[in-house]
Amino acid sequence: MSFITVGLVPLLVYIFDVGFKLGLDHLFGIATALTALAFIGIGLLKSRVAKSNVPRAVIETLVLGAIAAGAAYILGDVLERIIT
Repeated sequence: MSFITVGLVPLLVYIFDVGFKLGLDHLFGIATALTALAFIGIGLLKSRVAKSNVPRAVIETLVLGAIAAGAAYILGDVLERIIT
């Protein structure tokens, strides 16, 4: 459930933009910022549950999340080129 919830964060901007016909600019940047905030929140929760250093837990989660998101973006781009 948490995977789906956090996984929806970058899509929310696009869903709201289409659903409410907002015509927002820079959707990718907004989605990236919201995703970073989600990873920061996960890092804060991680530090609390693990009773670890807060800045370290936040930075670790943010960096790992950025790497995973970057890999997913690149993979999606590669698959799009193969399919089209």
